[in-house]
Parts: sequence; structure tokens; C-alpha cells
Amino acid sequence: TPYLARRGMAALTLKLASGAAPKVYAGDLGGHRIGEVKSSFQQDGTLAFTADTFLFATPCFVYEIVR
Repeated sequence: TPYLARRGMAALTLKLASGAAPKVYAGDLGGHRIGEVKSSFQQDGTLAFTADTFLFATPCFVYEIVR
């Protein structure tokens, strides 16, 4: 079944424990990664990225943050 997706964007900032820089991946509804999202990570543990439903050819509905 096709899903109806609306364009949306949000600047997200998360406070994580300091440590290794995480990677952010965009995912589809099937749980598959559709691409890596550009992000920045500061020494104080602040992770920032832009959530965009149409950053990739396949609409993105979820994000995965991995260390």
C-alpha cells in the first residue's frame, strides 16, 4: 500500500553522554536504512541534525542514532 507523506523539516538537538561521535541514519517504514544523515557532534555531547521527510528519494519516517 502506498503511504501518503507530507514534507516536513525540523532542526533537532539532543544531549547525549560524551563519548564517540554517533551516526544518524534515516529509515523507512520497513525498518531499512535509506541513508546517512549529516550531523554534528560536540565534545559536550550535543548532537544536532535536520530531520527532513524528503531528504532521500524514499520518504523518511524514522531515524536511528548509532554509536
